[in-house]
Amino acid sequence: MIAAMNTSLDNEVRDLLEARRGDWRQIAADAGVSYSWVSQFMRNKIPNPGFETLKSLAHALSQQAEKPEAQPSVTGETVREIRRALIAVSRGAEK
Repeated sequence: MIAAMNTSLDNEVRDLLEARRGDWRQIAADAGVSYSWVSQFMRNKIPNPGFETLKSLAHALSQQAEKPEAQPSVTGETVREIRRALIAVSRGAEK
């Protein structure tokens, strides 16, 4: 069995990656490593990931955390559709 590196940075990166499991492909690309590398790292298949690689991942993860969550866009047409639906419902309730 391969003994995995066990440092505070190593553990921090693992914890952050675990919390962002669905974002690994983008995080890997931002850090300059492959998705496969991230996956193997999380399965303890990389005994010595390297300090610079861990720093790159930590940086990419911090950048991901700072990105605002995607918000659905509401257009003027969407607002008009909602108004029409509310008017139709209120007219039906008046009868």
